[in-house]
Amino acid sequence: MAPGELLYAALQANPQTAALLGGRIRPNQLEAGAALPAVVYQLVNQQPSARTRRACTLSDEARLQLTVYAAGYAQMSTVALAVRKALADTSFSFDSEGDQYDEAGQIGGRRQDYTIRIPSPL
Repeated sequence: MAPGELLYAALQANPQTAALLGGRIRPNQLEAGAALPAVVYQLVNQQPSARTRRACTLSDEARLQLTVYAAGYAQMSTVALAVRKALADTSFSFDSEGDQYDEAGQIGGRRQDYTIRIPSPL
């Protein structure tokens, strides 16, 4: 499964984020006039990594950056916390977060950075 598909599945499987987002989880950009709240994600990088334990397992490590957009700061904070809690119980590892403002879209968002290890299908 691709990192974006894993993210979508994880957020839809959690009752709170599924209710808040209603499936509004999109790659790369928020469309003009999109319903809010919404999560936009981008793949920062994905690279192969080999881990050795008793047996060698090949996997990819991917870094995703999410941005939570909402109608106001309070809603953005609520949704961002719900997303963070939902992903805490999954294979996503939280790295950092911070606020940002999209000048072109005139909308604020909360950026969250995650790492996920994706087992190789081979």
